[in-house]
Amino acid sequence: TFQYYFKPTFADVNLNPVTVQNLGRYFRISTLMKKKKKYTSRLYTTVLSLSDKRVRQRNDLTHSVGLALDSRLLLQQEPTFTRDGDEDERLCNSSLNVVLKIYRRKAKFTPFLDSVVKNGLQESTTFDIQGPEGIGMCLDENSSGDHVIFAAGTGMFPFLDLCDKILRDLITWYQQGSQPEFLRRMKFRVYGSYQSRSLCVGLTLMEKCQHLSKLLKYENFELHLFFRNEPPKQDFDKKFLEDRAAILNSATKIYICGPPRFNEEVPRHLRDLCIPRDKLFFV
Repeated sequence: TFQYYFKPTFADVNLNPVTVQNLGRYFRISTLMKKKKKYTSRLYTTVLSLSDKRVRQRNDLTHSVGLALDSRLLLQQEPTFTRDGDEDERLCNSSLNVVLKIYRRKAKFTPFLDSVVKNGLQESTTFDIQGPEGIGMCLDENSSGDHVIFAAGTGMFPFLDLCDKILRDLITWYQQGSQPEFLRRMKFRVYGSYQSRSLCVGLTLMEKCQHLSKLLKYENFELHLFFRNEPPKQDFDKKFLEDRAAILNSATKIYICGPPRFNEEVPRHLRDLCIPRDKLFFV
């Protein structure tokens, strides 16, 4: 998994879409693939919570709270993608940040993007960036209710900025003594599936969010991660969903994001449980 910065020369792009309304939305990145003589585009979710600048800010915040609460996890430093602080600061202030996974076996847009960067062809390659697009999580500052997230692999990317917001709100609550309205009105249950911990991008961020929730006795955020190389090995199959039928029936929204098979099977099981289609949101 790699991180890329795009610095637009001119474009109608919101470079800082860290708002509740933009959670889960994506950007359309297009370019001319010269070998194929074809103009190609792909949709990428921004993961601004993993930009180096934001990770460093979060590390500082959680470190101070970790010292006060004597929490080893909150003291743990999240890794950054680059080491050049000056360059990172310059880029973060004027660029769009995306994190993506390179599938070497598929000679399509993402490997092409990777080859452009690796071969130093950025200056001679023009990318057209449009966004943010899509409905995302369909939330705003006045949203409320119980929300359930099912994600697999990089399908968790659209929800990492949400975890970042919740963690920052929890820190604000701890420091100022009053619970932010967003935390009071919203409840999130997050279910994630991964091949292994090493492939779980944003793991420390999610675990810190869960840990601080427990320390503050905040019951409106639940995190349930499953890894195929660790027990319990769990699929989000019909039995798993049946056991949580009460939660699913009372949910305001149910978000689904993962590979194609995941995006087919989970909704099918939910429909078998008579979960209304208008509750399902594909991010």
